[in-house]
Amino acid sequence: RLLIGNDALDPIVFSAALRYVRIRSLGLPAMVVIGTAQSACLGMQDVRSPLYVLLAAAAVNFLGDVLLVPRAGSKIFGGAA
Repeated sequence: RLLIGNDALDPIVFSAALRYVRIRSLGLPAMVVIGTAQSACLGMQDVRSPLYVLLAAAAVNFLGDVLLVPRAGSKIFGGAA
C-alpha cells in the first residue's frame, strides 16, 4: 500500500489485485529464461526456433485460459492462473 500512495483505495480491490500480482509473478522465472533463449537464438541468426517456442507458448496459454478461467468463476485470480 505504501508503494501505491493512495489511502482511498478499497481494501477489497487491493487484496484482489495483490493476489493477482502474486500469482502472475510465479511465471517470471520462465519468462526470463524464454526471453534469454530467444535472444540467444536470434543472436545466432536462428529465427525459426523462437517462432516454434512462441507458438507452443501461445497454445499452452490458450489451453490454460480455456481450462482454468471458467473454473475460477467471477474471481479475479482466475485470469492469472
